[in-house]
Amino acid sequence: RIESQIAQRNAQERQRIEAEMQARQELNQKCRYMADNIADTLKNSVGQSLGEVLGKYEEPFKAELAQRKSSEHEIADDTVRLRSLVGEYEQLLVEIGGR
Repeated sequence: RIESQIAQRNAQERQRIEAEMQARQELNQKCRYMADNIADTLKNSVGQSLGEVLGKYEEPFKAELAQRKSSEHEIADDTVRLRSLVGEYEQLLVEIGGR
């Protein structure tokens, strides 16, 4: 009878220990999921915040680049027109000088 009580207590203790181990594993798994979720949320928030902040600083540079490109095109167009005028002027000089 004592041996059966000891065996029963041992079995109960093993069950308790196994249940405790399983509960710890489940808790660890839940903690990992929560940590991953928090990390993802923080990563997304930081990424969004950085995008917004950098966007504010980036806009003036984009505007300046666009303005410079526009100016470059205008300068190129003006250069073409000036060359054409120089050509016409030289042709007129030849015509006037040739008469």
